[in-house]
Amino acid sequence: MYQNIGQNKNAFMNGIKDGMPIALGYFAVAFSLGIVAKKAGLDPVQGFISSMLNHASAGEYAEFTVIMGDAPYMEMAVVILITNMRYLLMSCALSQKFHPDTLGFHRFFVGFGITDEIFGISIARPGVLNPYYNYGAMAVALPGWAMGTAMGIVAGNILPASVVSALSVALYGMFVAIIVPAAKRDKIVAGVVIVSFLASFAVSRIGLFSHMSDSMKISLLTVVIAGLAAAFFPVNEDDRLAEFRRKKIGFIFQDFNLIPSLNVWENIVLPLGLDNRKVRREDVEEVLEKIGIADKKDTMPNALSGGQKQRTAIARALVTNPAMILADEPTGNLDSQTELEVMSLLKSCVKDMGQTLVMITHDEMIAQMSDRMIEIEDGKAVNC
Repeated sequence: MYQNIGQNKNAFMNGIKDGMPIALGYFAVAFSLGIVAKKAGLDPVQGFISSMLNHASAGEYAEFTVIMGDAPYMEMAVVILITNMRYLLMSCALSQKFHPDTLGFHRFFVGFGITDEIFGISIARPGVLNPYYNYGAMAVALPGWAMGTAMGIVAGNILPASVVSALSVALYGMFVAIIVPAAKRDKIVAGVVIVSFLASFAVSRIGLFSHMSDSMKISLLTVVIAGLAAAFFPVNEDDRLAEFRRKKIGFIFQDFNLIPSLNVWENIVLPLGLDNRKVRREDVEEVLEKIGIADKKDTMPNALSGGQKQRTAIARALVTNPAMILADEPTGNLDSQTELEVMSLLKSCVKDMGQTLVMITHDEMIAQMSDRMIEIEDGKAVNC
C-alpha cells in the first residue's frame, strides 16, 4: 500500500510538524515526573529508557510509585496494564483508519507509539491514515517525553515546585489546540466534547466510582460516550466522501473552471474556504511563485491568457496539498508551446510536494511524459 516514497516522506514531515508542540508539552510534563523518578532511585539513563517504553503520565507515575514501594514485578505489570488500558481502545480505533492492506508491523509500531495526543492528531486526519504520519509524530514526541524525564531527574529538585508546575500548562494548551478547531467545525463534536467534560467531572464526584483508577474511568467513559455518539449521530457516508475529495484530491479541468467574478487569488483560495481551513498567506504565495503567476494574483480571469488560466487552475488544485491530482485534458485548450510548459510545471510541482498525478489525455506526446501509461479502448484498460 505505502510504496510512494514521496507520499511517505510528506506524511512523515507532516507528522513531525504536528508532533513538535506535543514534544514540547511532553518535555514539560515529563520533567516534573523526573522528580518522582529520582525519588524512586532511577538515574537519568534509566529514566530515559523507562519513558521510551511507557508513554503515559499516569502510567509512569504509577510505575515510579510501585518502584518506591518495592513491589514485585507482577504487581507492577498489573498496575501498568490498568493505567494504560485505554490505549488498547485507542489502538483498535486508529487501526480502522489504515488501509486494509497495511502490514502488521506498521500496526504494531503505530500501536506502540500511541499516546492521548498522538491519537488525537492521528484520528483527526481526514481519510486513510498513512502510518508514516504517526512515525513522524513519534520521532519527536517520544524522545521529548523521555528527555524530559531524564532532565527532570538531573535538575528537577533544583527548580522551585511552582516553576515545574507552571511548565505543565503547555500540555493543556495543546489539548485546547486539538479540541477547539474540531469542535468549531462540527456541532456534534462540540456537543460530545462538552458531554465528555461534564461526565468526567460527575464521575470524579460520585462515590460509586471512587474505587476505580483514573485510567479505568477514562476507558469506561470513552466506550460509553463514543458508543452513544455513534448510535445517535452516525456519520453520513456521502459527507465523508465529499470531505475526502476536498482534502485528498485536487482537480484540474480542460476548460479551467475559474469563477469569472473572482480574481486569481480568490479562485485559488476558494477550496480552503469551502473546507473551513485557514488561509495561510505565505503558503498561497509560495504556490503562486512556484506556478509563476505571483504578479497576476489580483487579475480577473477574463484578462488572463489560456496558459495563465491553467496555471491558476493548477495552483487551486495544489493549494490544499492533496495526496492526488486528477487532471482531465489539462492541456487540451493550450497551444503546443504552452502545453509543454504547463506539463513540465505540473510534473515538477507534484514531484516536489510528493503527490500522485493521474491525467487523462488524447495527446500521445503528453502521455509519453508520464511515468506509467494506461490505454483505454472501448471502456477497457489495455497495454497497462
